[in-house]
Amino acid sequence: MSGYLTKQGGTGITPKNWRKRWFVLKEDGCLYYYKNEKDIRPLGAIVLQGYTVSKALDVDKKAAFKLIKGGARTYYMYTDTEAEMNSWARFLTEAAESFNEGGLQNSMGPCAHNVSIPALSIRDAENHGWLYKQGGSHKNWKHRYCVLKDKCLYYYKEMTDQTALGVMKLHGYRMVKQPQSGKKLLFSALPSTVKERAFHFYTMSELEFNRWFHKMEESIAQPDC
Repeated sequence: MSGYLTKQGGTGITPKNWRKRWFVLKEDGCLYYYKNEKDIRPLGAIVLQGYTVSKALDVDKKAAFKLIKGGARTYYMYTDTEAEMNSWARFLTEAAESFNEGGLQNSMGPCAHNVSIPALSIRDAENHGWLYKQGGSHKNWKHRYCVLKDKCLYYYKEMTDQTALGVMKLHGYRMVKQPQSGKKLLFSALPSTVKERAFHFYTMSELEFNRWFHKMEESIAQPDC
């Protein structure tokens, strides 16, 4: 689900003003928000694990709701209509409940936490560096900074970004080398079922190709914690 929501900013240091942001609820159980719908780099991400959604009666906005979690920040948002508010509340509740009941939590493991932290803050990364990855909808190639950790590949537009653009969960996948295309050394991570997405990559050097391919293969082969 995606769309514009008006979110209350401020963390105690900055003023608690309201800003309209483009929000995207992704399958990794995180709610990403952007300055506008054309941006590809999120301003931040909310990991929905442990959160509950309720109507925000404590703010002076008609169609307002909040995300609440004990010991964590409460997020306030509002929509233009009650119908939009109810729709967002339903989808966010379903995503959070999937986490809380073990669905996303079991399948994502530590992945969900790491998407909301900087690339250089992921501890004990198994590999990191630049890769070309194929997009999911337009199938074009993007140069992304990637970090491999616990069968999850996080990708960022820049190495210094504070939040990942997304994460690829590689549990149950297998690595396959593809025929070389010109100078492009291609390889793929293929799922065990047709319902899951295949991920495609390439490098321009044999050294990087071998490093990424074998590190991803080793990560996938590790037993689950």
